[in-house]
Amino acid sequence: MQEPVKPTSTLPSRTLFSSELVEIGLFDCPRSHPMFHDSGPIHQFLVVFPRHAVRIRHDGQSDVVATRQIITLYNDGQEYRREMISDYGDQSIWLRFQKPEVVEALLANGRGHINIEETPFIWTHGRCDASTYLLQRQLALSLLGEDSLDFLEITETALHLLHLAVQGTAKGKVRCRGPAQETGTVLRHRQLVARCEALLAAHYHQALTLESIAKRLATSPFHLSRVFTRYAGKSIHQYLLQLRLRAAIDRMIDYPKERLTDIGLEFGFATPSHFSQAFHRHFGVTPSQFRR
Repeated sequence: MQEPVKPTSTLPSRTLFSSELVEIGLFDCPRSHPMFHDSGPIHQFLVVFPRHAVRIRHDGQSDVVATRQIITLYNDGQEYRREMISDYGDQSIWLRFQKPEVVEALLANGRGHINIEETPFIWTHGRCDASTYLLQRQLALSLLGEDSLDFLEITETALHLLHLAVQGTAKGKVRCRGPAQETGTVLRHRQLVARCEALLAAHYHQALTLESIAKRLATSPFHLSRVFTRYAGKSIHQYLLQLRLRAAIDRMIDYPKERLTDIGLEFGFATPSHFSQAFHRHFGVTPSQFRR
């Protein structure tokens, strides 16, 4: 197992695997990198699993707070800019597909639409559940490490992740591409949720209370809790807990010799048993089982 890949000074992306059907790589772009804000248009079609939170801005579209909770989707030739949320910058695992595979995955999941051949992904992102997050991290870990994976296994796993990403667009109320049509109360509520998600993504390792979060967002705890649960599909506590657990998985992978007790404490779990129980509920295995 090795440390996270360090970017070169000119190219923040590294290919880990390539075939006729899929290319898999690591994007690693600290905030100081000259390409952080604009790394150019997308080539082919990307399914991206963020590791460090960033804000993705599309012209004429609503911003996306890209965190470990979602999978971001990009069409061929798409342009965008990113803005900093985390102190690090942007780091993610990406899977690049050609149009036929993307269109087939959308149709197989009942997500076809009138412009599917022109812009297959009309969704900016989809939800990323615990098993999907775990699967993409295990795949990336194997490609970064010395594991001997079968060529067929890698390709099928990548296509399955495409399938799961498309399924994720049906979970919760994810935003579609195109100019925002919402006005008034709904728009203000979505903006409040996005601001809250950005705050949580930037400060998930800190001790946070509902009162302190609401104060920083200039709203009331009751209003924030009600609106967040409605539009995010989970409570603020659940969202924060998932951020911490997924960050803990990344920490366990990047630093395999660090004590699990220390990792748990760093991410806000008061005792080893609290960390282990929460981890097991979310991922289906304990931290020690995952590490083995």
